[in-house]
Amino acid sequence: MSAATETRTPERGAPSARTRTAGSLGAIVSAELLKLLRRPATWVLLGLWPALQLVFSSLIPYVSYRRGSSYEGSPPEALLASTLPDRLVENTLSGLPLFGGALLLTLGALLAGSEYGWGTLKTLLAPL
Repeated sequence: MSAATETRTPERGAPSARTRTAGSLGAIVSAELLKLLRRPATWVLLGLWPALQLVFSSLIPYVSYRRGSSYEGSPPEALLASTLPDRLVENTLSGLPLFGGALLLTLGALLAGSEYGWGTLKTLLAPL
């Protein structure tokens, strides 16, 4: 066979271009998650989330109780009762959306900004 008439067939077991693009979505997602886990900003923000939650649900009300201030006209003992361990789960769950939304928005801005700074977005969006 001459080089002009020779047709190359894909090797058995080698994915076609169509299969390779559709099958690599899982690989892309896992690579992005691995990249996300290796960034220090992710861990700082994930550590900041419970720290803020504990400060605003336990520490600040306790300090207010110790100073003798009241909250919305309730006695200081009610403020102390809201910081005790039996209310820990309720206090923690009530503040998660407040702090979590802001911190995840910050994480998204950091991630998108770093992708833009490294030129990754230009590479991704160039074929479009």
